[in-house]
Amino acid sequence: MKNLPRGLTYDVKRRQFRVQFTSQHTAPGERYREQLPKGTRRKDAEAYLAKLQNDDRMGALEWPAAKRLRIEQEQPWTVGTFAVEQYMPYCSSRNKASTLERKKRALKRLAPWFWDELLEDVDDVAIEQFATERKCDGVRDRTVNLEVGELRHLLNVAWKKKIRTYPAPFYERLPENDKKPPHVFTADGFERALRNATEKGFVFRVLTLFLRYMGTRWTETRNLRRDRVDWETGRIVLDSTETKTSKSRIVQAPTGLLQEMRLLPELGEFVFMHEHRGEAYPMPRDARFGSGKNLFYPWQGRDRDFQHGPHSFRHTFATECLRSGSVGLKQLSVWLGHASVKVTADLYGHITPLDAAEQITGLYPEHPILQLVANGPEEKI
Repeated sequence: MKNLPRGLTYDVKRRQFRVQFTSQHTAPGERYREQLPKGTRRKDAEAYLAKLQNDDRMGALEWPAAKRLRIEQEQPWTVGTFAVEQYMPYCSSRNKASTLERKKRALKRLAPWFWDELLEDVDDVAIEQFATERKCDGVRDRTVNLEVGELRHLLNVAWKKKIRTYPAPFYERLPENDKKPPHVFTADGFERALRNATEKGFVFRVLTLFLRYMGTRWTETRNLRRDRVDWETGRIVLDSTETKTSKSRIVQAPTGLLQEMRLLPELGEFVFMHEHRGEAYPMPRDARFGSGKNLFYPWQGRDRDFQHGPHSFRHTFATECLRSGSVGLKQLSVWLGHASVKVTADLYGHITPLDAAEQITGLYPEHPILQLVANGPEEKI
């Protein structure tokens, strides 16, 4: 635009007016800068510039940062507005991509109850009512706890930013007694899974073998880059940006698995690449294995009763390591990348009393007490 007053410019590419002039009431050379909303007419932009310059002469000029802060404090924040404008940008600078996706899913489930509610109005009664309704809908305790935990985190962030006047209310977590038991492959079950995966393609065969004999999480497997693999020795470095604990670790691929991995085609930077899209698999399910909601894992074939997700391989790996007795609990915890040994023992130690029956009964086969019990109560020493 031509003949604009001094201090007003127009960005043709963005189609937006910009105000810029030297202020008389700040440090020398400090300039006032502000972009006006798109669609502002020239007449309105010139009138706004004149008002700013008059405020500057009167010493009443309000700078953009102070103006934004005042508007944020004056407007009644709702949960939805705060989640979009403040909470998710706050989390983006502190969390990994996988964590952000989990937070987004939780916020979507919270939206029907809290999206239009004012931050100040969310109290312990509203949270308890939400948890009760979710349980009535058949949602598991663990899922409800995760959703409420996400809401409480959002409320605490609002409190720290001084948008909410008090922290998140206390919530007594549900006991999580309805957790689904983890799936562990039997020997025949894994052979069946490997056979189904091999029928779908060689890349799925190697992917299934890798999950089974490395015990890695799905995100660690999917985002494994070729330059993180020593193709001579089989040493694999799992990057800290992909691990759940944000700590890198080194694992060793068995010789047979390494030989299979060497046969994979080099389609890009990742080890397991989508042959048509040229990218890592977002999930090990594919539309070629079903349609609509009926998507199947490659190792599942089309059998609805064969319900094993990628984490079942990790549980199977950990269980067999502990049952064999050749791998210590601490060693397995480090290999799996757990934050503590307790996680390994509680979640992955699917050991039954009969798993150690042979070892325990063979400790003292000729002890006098055991002989007495074997011979009957009438025998005397």
